[in-house]
Amino acid sequence: SFSWPMQCLRSRRRQALAAVYAFCRHVDDIADGHDPVPNKLVALEVIERELRWYAHARQSDLLPLPLQQAIDAYPVSYTHLT
Repeated sequence: SFSWPMQCLRSRRRQALAAVYAFCRHVDDIADGHDPVPNKLVALEVIERELRWYAHARQSDLLPLPLQQAIDAYPVSYTHLT
């Protein structure tokens, strides 16, 4: 279970990791969903574009605020996005 190890983290890290985990679940749900593949690709491209934009401009209309806070609080490498 993922929840027990999460309780071992300090509150700030736990919140950041929970935000990243929720984001990953959202992306996974898109990929595993029942939509046609072209729709999935468009949805994933929008997310990728928003991540790129946030990496460079530190603003987003689509990324959840907890994820933005996690990215701002902890170093994230964006080399794979550029």
